[in-house]
Amino acid sequence: MSPKRAPGESALTIRLTDLRVPISIGWTELERRAPQPIRFDLEIALPAPPAATVSDELADTIDYAALAELIRRTAAEEPVRLLERLAAKVADAVRGALPGGARLRLVVTKQLPELTGGHGSASIELIVGGDLAE
Repeated sequence: MSPKRAPGESALTIRLTDLRVPISIGWTELERRAPQPIRFDLEIALPAPPAATVSDELADTIDYAALAELIRRTAAEEPVRLLERLAAKVADAVRGALPGGARLRLVVTKQLPELTGGHGSASIELIVGGDLAE
């Protein structure tokens, strides 16, 4: 999942998993009536380890709490109908907070609504940035 790199060059992957945000989403008005817990899982592949691996300073890496808050804020900004739109909005916001050369893999999941008689979940996966020609 890491971007391609030269032999001997190191990289680092940061993951934020199972972040749940209650938002209004769905194609029908009935489905959007009550907020639903939407799950966000993301993986950030950095082309090189951040300076925090040596400095032990938060300012030298990606702040997970700030990233989670950015996702929550972006997801709750306005109601959306489709997971595709939600995933694109969140991916755009997160990409803006990442260093150059980083690759983002974002998975957005929601439970199928009871009103459809469905069980299980639906997910959208976006991969942006880095070297996608692996």
